[in-house]
Amino acid sequence: MTNFPLFLRAAARAALLCAFSLLAAACHDVVNGRNAAGFVLGGSVTGLITGAGVQLANGNGEGVLVSANGVFDFPVRASNGSTYNVSVFMQPAGENCAVGNAAGTIMGTSVSNVSVVCTPTPYAVGGSVGGLLPGRILVLQDNGANATTVSADGTFVFSAPVPSGSNYAVTVHAQPDGQTCAVGNGSGTIAANAVLNVSVVCSDDTYNVAVTVSGVNASGLTLENDGGDTLSILRNGSFDFDTPVPSGSTYAVTVSSQPTGEICTVTRGAGTITDANVANVAVACIPNLYSVSGTLSGLYAGRSIVLQDNGANTTTLSANGSFGFSAPVASGSPFAVTVLAQPVGQTCAVNNGSGTVAGANVTSVAVICSDNSYNVSFTVSGLLATGLMVQDNGTDNLAVSGNGTFNFNTPLSTGSPYSVSILAQPANQTCAITDGSGTVIGANITGVLITCTGEWTWMGGASTNGAVGMYGTVGTPSTGNIPGARYESATFTDLSGKFWLFGGYGLDGTGAGGDLNDLWNYNPATGAWTWVNGLSTAGAVGVYQGTPASTHIPGARGQPSSWTDPSGKFWLFGGFGYDSAGNRGPLNDLWMFDPLAGIWTWMSGSQTYLASGTYGTEGVAAPGNVPGARTGAVSWTDSAGSLWLFGGQGHAPLSPAPPSFNDLWKFDRTTGLWTWESGLSTDSSAGVYGTQGVAAAGNMPGARSSASAWVDSLGNLWLFGGSGYDSAHTFGYLNDLWKFNPNDGTWTWEGGSDTVNGSSSYGAVGIPAPANVPGARDIATAWVDSSGNFWLFGGVGLDSSNNSASPGNLADLWEYSPATGLWTWIAGSSSAGAGATYGTLRTPAFGNGPGSRQAAAPWVDSGGNLWMLGGSGVDSNGNSGFLNDLWRYTP
Repeated sequence: MTNFPLFLRAAARAALLCAFSLLAAACHDVVNGRNAAGFVLGGSVTGLITGAGVQLANGNGEGVLVSANGVFDFPVRASNGSTYNVSVFMQPAGENCAVGNAAGTIMGTSVSNVSVVCTPTPYAVGGSVGGLLPGRILVLQDNGANATTVSADGTFVFSAPVPSGSNYAVTVHAQPDGQTCAVGNGSGTIAANAVLNVSVVCSDDTYNVAVTVSGVNASGLTLENDGGDTLSILRNGSFDFDTPVPSGSTYAVTVSSQPTGEICTVTRGAGTITDANVANVAVACIPNLYSVSGTLSGLYAGRSIVLQDNGANTTTLSANGSFGFSAPVASGSPFAVTVLAQPVGQTCAVNNGSGTVAGANVTSVAVICSDNSYNVSFTVSGLLATGLMVQDNGTDNLAVSGNGTFNFNTPLSTGSPYSVSILAQPANQTCAITDGSGTVIGANITGVLITCTGEWTWMGGASTNGAVGMYGTVGTPSTGNIPGARYESATFTDLSGKFWLFGGYGLDGTGAGGDLNDLWNYNPATGAWTWVNGLSTAGAVGVYQGTPASTHIPGARGQPSSWTDPSGKFWLFGGFGYDSAGNRGPLNDLWMFDPLAGIWTWMSGSQTYLASGTYGTEGVAAPGNVPGARTGAVSWTDSAGSLWLFGGQGHAPLSPAPPSFNDLWKFDRTTGLWTWESGLSTDSSAGVYGTQGVAAAGNMPGARSSASAWVDSLGNLWLFGGSGYDSAHTFGYLNDLWKFNPNDGTWTWEGGSDTVNGSSSYGAVGIPAPANVPGARDIATAWVDSSGNFWLFGGVGLDSSNNSASPGNLADLWEYSPATGLWTWIAGSSSAGAGATYGTLRTPAFGNGPGSRQAAAPWVDSGGNLWMLGGSGVDSNGNSGFLNDLWRYTP
């Protein structure tokens, strides 16, 4: 008990006395800490931390333990007139409490205004710094504000302490140059003690050393830094060494091994790291240089030769032996030794003259000189068969099996003559020589041209005019069947490769002449014709309506326009023939024939002749639009399968010229609508040619009929010749060539004359030339091959005499290439009225060829051969009339 505070000892004595007292009520007050008599002494406590307790004492020895904020009373009541003096006997942990209104005298009432105010005790926050380099400055802060600067390892303490119970948070406010410092034990709550265990550890920063490499073209380049950190380089670019370097340390980049055939140099390769990556080290590589040399032999005394390397570095040699070029060549670069100037009377050849320098001198070039002798060479084009034998000077023979350039086996010396001839022609072809003879004068002969053209084969029909049709049975093929002699028929080829023929003007099955509407097909594989439908007699009227539909059929007619759409269906428009009432004249009915169903369908136009056109608005499709009745219009099918129609003759011929058209129409198969695309809605208009080769919106061919047309591989529409009007509005035969672009709707005058009766220029057979052009003509036979080239045969017009007063039937065969813009006279006579040479049926032979004719029926087979039937022309006896001979031309 001696160690108890006085007020605790007094309370203990009071409790002991009460244990033996009979005055229970009085003892009750003592035990509960109050003296029942007297006045209460007390007050209030604020700021006390939860869990702490403050011990208060009165000057008379009383005490009280207060463990929470709020009011308190001393346990013993005070008597009136007694004095009091309240003080803190024991402070709470982590706090300091002060007493207000602490002393006074009891003056007949209790005292309750003693105030005890507790505040936390502040404690220091600090720790130690390690690893800080001399001369470096580290700035720390506590709770984001209280900063202290540290300049050396050791202990530190923030100037502002932190109250007990508050948080502390030590962070790095500013890192030292070239170092990074990390804080340990840096945050927590003050718990009635100073925090001095914060640990700050600093370490050096490291930086990359990078190099930029250029010019390296080989393997083997190795770099190193400070003699240890290596870096292998295989390509140009920027690269880092693997090991970073601390700030303040030195670096030294060097080349430890060079790439093959190159030398690499380091720039800005050494220095000291100063708190940043090193990125300006450059390594530039250049090839090693090596000499190019060799030996010269065979050079005559007194002669000289000039050599060059890579087209620039030259050296002049006048004696045999070793030689070298003055300019070396870098490793990895090419060398190419050539003869810039040959010695007089000699030809020197270079062996081992080219290659790539590979890290060593080139010493193997060999230049060998010999006496001059010159090759005689020739170039063959158009050869498709075997058997061609070419000869020089009557003895040097060379067999040729393909196109290309060839040298005769025996070279000739300067001054020797040469004479190239055809010893044997190839099978089914004819070859002609251009510039085949002359004298060798110090150079190879390279200008000899041998041009080979195809052969005609008579495949069927009569070799004389006036043949009657052999119809057989409808739908039954037979090699004995054949259409009668005729011209101005329509043709198409179906998807299986069979040829189809419709109508025209000629002889029927009875031998009578007139317009026909018979439909035939021909199988080129079997040589059999089949009469498919239509009448075997001339003059049939059109059947447009009624049932059954299988009886519908176009009326007999000549020179209609026709197309084949992408699905293999055949389309027929107009021509000159019979309508539904038996009237004969120009028509504008549009028909479609389905080869699979064998049925004709009337698609558009009038069933009566001489129908007028309904143009509508240019460029706008409309249900009422339709071209007027006409004959001899040309037609195309574009890549979308739309049908295009141009020009034609509208009525029977009038004086001085028939009324022809130059209107351009398009028919859309999917909508069944016609569109007037361009040209005039009036007849007999002149052509607007513009500048040759230049497309323009105002360009327009003149009105015409019986022209030739085709579509090229790009979808452009081409038009050639016909009978019509030129730029001066003069009527006659034309040979102008036009191209129409469906994408922008423009015409381009591509060639030929802009006036009627344009002259021909045949040139040499098989040789394309800018000056070549067929003479003005109409009703020619035309094909287009798989390459998009245009082929033209015969027609009526001007031959090589260019006598416009005496045009005639022609037998010339031409080819036009849109790619080169050049015409080539392929075969046939350049004179009008030439007769035919039939040879043996179905046997190709040199010299075979059809006679002059117009309006024959054309096809192209799957092998690219050109086929032609009939027309009006000259037979094997030299007589003119309608023909039904079938020919095949193999290009």
